Amino acid sequence: MLVKLHTAALATPQTLGRGITANAGLDQTLAQAGGRALKPLFAPSQSNTPDRSGLGRIYRVDLSAGQSVEDTVALLAADPNVEYAEPDYLAQKIAAPNDPHHSE
Repeated sequence: MLVKLHTAALATPQTLGRGITANAGLDQTLAQAGGRALKPLFAPSQSNTPDRSGLGRIYRVDLSAGQSVEDTVALLAADPNVEYAEPDYLAQKIAAPNDPHHSE
């Protein structure tokens, strides 16, 4: 699943490997939700410019086996440190295009 954190709850390089944020309340919510790891979805910028897009605040949450994604989304979305929480959907094609020039 994916979460976007508010700025005050960002994970730090020192805590990321342990899947811990900089916010004790959010850590407790993640533990309650069965979160095993918190990993950035996008590589951090190598420049010193601020992250205006907010992409650096989006993380993938690895859940423990048997955890309900829907219940975890609801629990995390209710946390004031989380901007949004959503399942990490995998897109799959369901049909081939009917355009004869598609492969060109």
